Amino acid sequence: MRSVVVQPEAIQETNDAFEWYEDQEAGLGFRFLHDLEITYAAIARTPKNFQPLRDGFRRAILRRFPYAIFLSSMLNWSWFIPFFIVHEIPMFGIAE
Repeated sequence: MRSVVVQPEAIQETNDAFEWYEDQEAGLGFRFLHDLEITYAAIARTPKNFQPLRDGFRRAILRRFPYAIFLSSMLNWSWFIPFFIVHEIPMFGIAE
């Protein structure tokens, strides 16, 4: 299993999203974190199963939330994961 490295910006984005979802509905933030953990585990097990994009990136989309994780196989195959709201990344061909 490969290591998964999460960038500091992604940690802050995760915290902000958790708080926002919890403000919307009690427990929703925890469901978001659960989906995120499942996706990270899948990335660690089989990173090449996720959709290839350009320049060596891949994309994993969370199942129930409008977020995607972008993977890069730099530095000895550790996966660096910037975390973004899907509709904020037009350069990867994602439309609102």
